[in-house]
Amino acid sequence: MRVRRPFAGTVDGVMDVPDDAPGPTPRRRLALVASGIAVVVLLALLVATFVVDKGKDETAPEGASTAEAVPERPGKPDVEGMLDTRLLTPEGRSVTLREELDGRPVLVNQWSKTCAPCVEEMPWLEQISKTNPQVKILGVNNLDGLGDATTRAEQTGITYEWVRDPAGDFAHAARTVGLPDTMLFSADGKLLASKIGKFENRAAIQRFLDSNGAGRSDGPGVGS
Repeated sequence: MRVRRPFAGTVDGVMDVPDDAPGPTPRRRLALVASGIAVVVLLALLVATFVVDKGKDETAPEGASTAEAVPERPGKPDVEGMLDTRLLTPEGRSVTLREELDGRPVLVNQWSKTCAPCVEEMPWLEQISKTNPQVKILGVNNLDGLGDATTRAEQTGITYEWVRDPAGDFAHAARTVGLPDTMLFSADGKLLASKIGKFENRAAIQRFLDSNGAGRSDGPGVGS
C-alpha cells in the first residue's frame, strides 16, 4: 500500500513513499531536521551568553554600570620612585616627596584642572586638612601648566600645600590610570593605602584615614 506523506522540498509538498521503504520516513526526517535546528539555536544562545558574561566587569558591584567601574593599577606602585621624583612648587622650587616628609603621615592627592571629580573633592580635602592637623595633605597637579594649576587651586579654595608633576613622572611611578588618585604614606615614607577615583564625600576621606591609622585621635570623624 502507498500513502501520501508531507515532505518539505517537493513542488506540491507531498510525495509517494512506501511504508516499507528503507531509511527514515519523511516524517522522521523532518523530526531530525527540527532537532538539528534546535541544537544549533541552543549552541548559539550558549555562545552569546558566554561572550556577554566575559565582557562584564567582574570587579564591579552587582547593578553597577561597567562604564563607572574604577580601573585597576597595572602594577605595584614604585614607592621609591615616587619619593624621589622631582616636583615643582608654585614658586618654581624643585622638591621631592621624600623632602616633604615632616614627621606626619602624608595624604597625597593627584589632580588636574580638567578633572571634575578632582575639583569636587578638593574642598573636602581642605576641610580634612583643618580637622586632621596630624596628617599632612599634599596635592600633586598632573601635567597642567603653572597658570592653569594655580587658577584651579584658587577656585577650589585649597590652602594645603600642592606641587606640580609637569612631566607626569610622579604619576608614572604611582602607576596612575585615572584621577583623582589618592595615596596615604606613613611618616617615614611607606605606602599605607591608595584609592583611584573620587571619595563619596568628606566623611569617606575621614574613614580612609581612620581605617589606616592616620585619623583623628581627639574625637569622631567629620560628617558628610
